[in-house]
Amino acid sequence: MTDQKKILIIGGAGFIGNELSRLLLAKPGFNVKVADINTNEFLKDHSFYLDILDRKSFDKILADYDIIINLTGQITNPISKCFSLNTEGIKNIISFAKKCEAVLYQISTVSVYGTADKVDENTIPAPESPYAAFKAFVDFQIKNEMEKEKFCILRIPNLIGWEQKKGLFAYLRNSYFTDKKLSFNNNGTLTRYFLEIGECAEAISIAVENNFTGLYILPSVEKRSILEIINLFEKIKKTKFEVEFDTKEPIENISSIDSDLFTFKSNFKPHKTITDIISEVTGKNE
Repeated sequence: MTDQKKILIIGGAGFIGNELSRLLLAKPGFNVKVADINTNEFLKDHSFYLDILDRKSFDKILADYDIIINLTGQITNPISKCFSLNTEGIKNIISFAKKCEAVLYQISTVSVYGTADKVDENTIPAPESPYAAFKAFVDFQIKNEMEKEKFCILRIPNLIGWEQKKGLFAYLRNSYFTDKKLSFNNNGTLTRYFLEIGECAEAISIAVENNFTGLYILPSVEKRSILEIINLFEKIKKTKFEVEFDTKEPIENISSIDSDLFTFKSNFKPHKTITDIISEVTGKNE
């Protein structure tokens, strides 16, 4: 019997982390621990408190992990906290990963590319928002400070799932049940590539199980604009939103994303569509 791989998921109580933790905990061959400043009922027996901004917090952890998955650094208020998490915080995580001699899996975003015609793993990042700039900086730090065989950066598209507490789909869900007016700070042509949260966790799990290193873009299931998603929601749920758009052109629109490298190496292909997600919403007039 082979030894179990010891995995530490930092930020594992969040949206992605909760899905990924459940998936990896159910798999044989992995000994999974979750570190976060928050927890939940399911993870309480598998988790412990960790503040990545406190260097001393890491000194209390036994440096005995083969794999570290970093899910921290998501957009948060105030923005200064997001800045700290993606600079000081990632510095502490890199230092701990080196101490463990672990492979660090960094969950990044395709937003780092900014507005572009076509992107792949060789495209130079050109972020247009603070969040994308923070993530691009983290990727740069990892590539600059860690050996090539000791890190894997996974750039993910926008996630979909009705468990989300914020984001477009949470916004639409809440408006659907409350009849509140939708208001957007762009003209509705904001376009994103989407991947269902469970399938995102599956893709990350595949990368971990197969010891991926380097940089990869995770595939998306489809590409849609805000206006297209609203119209699709209205059609499926037979409803009508009151919507207000600004006149501003959106940022970080990418015409084409090439994720063939990950698909070829993993054989992973997402299938859960936006239509599937919208159709799962029940209640109100149903």
